[in-house]
Amino acid sequence: MVKAIASLMLLHIWAIEEIKAQQQPPSVSRTECTTPCRCAQRLEKLKKHCQMRVQTAVRKQKENGKLAQKLLIGTITAPPVVASKLAPLAAFSVTAVQRGAETLETNQAEIMSQLEHIIAMEAQYYAILNVSATSTDTTLAGDGTQYNGGSITSGGFTVTKTTECNTESPEDTKQPDQTTLSKKQGLKDLKLALRVKVACKNGGGACSAASSSDKIHITIETDSKNKGTTASTMNSQNTAVAFATDLQIGNWKSDHIDSNIAALANALTALDSIPDLSNPAAYTADAAFSQLVATVTLNKPPTTELTGEVLNAVSRACADNYGSSPTEMTQKIWEPLNEQAASYYSDKTIKTDQLKLLTSNQQLTTALGVALAKAINVKEASKKECNLHGHETDATCKAKGVGDNCKPPCKVVGAGDQKKCTLDKEAATKVAEQTTKEDGKTTNTTGS
Repeated sequence: MVKAIASLMLLHIWAIEEIKAQQQPPSVSRTECTTPCRCAQRLEKLKKHCQMRVQTAVRKQKENGKLAQKLLIGTITAPPVVASKLAPLAAFSVTAVQRGAETLETNQAEIMSQLEHIIAMEAQYYAILNVSATSTDTTLAGDGTQYNGGSITSGGFTVTKTTECNTESPEDTKQPDQTTLSKKQGLKDLKLALRVKVACKNGGGACSAASSSDKIHITIETDSKNKGTTASTMNSQNTAVAFATDLQIGNWKSDHIDSNIAALANALTALDSIPDLSNPAAYTADAAFSQLVATVTLNKPPTTELTGEVLNAVSRACADNYGSSPTEMTQKIWEPLNEQAASYYSDKTIKTDQLKLLTSNQQLTTALGVALAKAINVKEASKKECNLHGHETDATCKAKGVGDNCKPPCKVVGAGDQKKCTLDKEAATKVAEQTTKEDGKTTNTTGS
């Protein structure tokens, strides 16, 4: 009993600073929890619900980070046709991950702060249960003429055990959700009633100090019930309340609690806004992504207005390239992307595996570094080749296809399905030499 009271006092000291109301409290209330046990149960479920939503947001943000790295690696290393599909996803995902990190940092701090108060209140309700007790009678016996010299027999405390915590009220059998958080929580005041009861008993008749059987009985009660009212007189043989008061356990006020629940609900809603980048809706719902698709995939100028047929073309491109559901996006993007080869550092050597086998941030980060390094090397090699061959390369010729666009210094080689447009290096060298003679520098003779 002493330990329980001590813990209750410590909790009170911890929570003595009044919570400042920041949000407008809700207007609708849940059914009130009328006992400490019921209120503790309600707060326990609320705490677990909030923790689950924070964990979901953290997990989503972590997975988004890995998807963004994979998209960047894929965009850098894939063929141009595939890269043009991945590029808008990669660009958008980097921004989405950054925004998600900011959202998580801002709102997680608010949620953790509110959870500390919820945990403290829950502990106080349980502490009230632990100090709900009734003492056995302390008696003062008469000595024959008066009570001054009578003997005192000390009683003890018996903690009141309750089975109420073994069940739940109808209101608390359901799991909390955002609708639950939009209401006042109906929490009982954190008060402990203290009563001192007295009686004078001798087994019948008037009570005096005439014999040792004339005893004054004193009982102390503590519980969460109404404190009651004190009696003005003490009837013979009957217990009367001589003293009654409420002990305020926590410095919590209902309007502040409800305001903080509103702040908690807003913060959780913000966490829910972190997109799931495995779902095409996370991209297509954003106007900036649509602009990226128009520019990168459809080769429209960056200033193109997304209206009319252009907007329809963007919508079709999104549906064709990314699908309209997570399942379709998995088939169109994630499965092919995961099959792509990626090189990464491991044990001071470079290894190459399918992207799906790169699961750690370390592997994905080094793979991105390797991909960027290779892209830089390819660019430098292309510059040298362009200087030699009039700004055309095998890659630029290949991109022209085998139709009329394959013009010198490119040429079509092979037959049937093996046809391809490739660089005629001898012709390219002549073009470069000719243009150098004409204007003193190497230029792009094909206009490509």
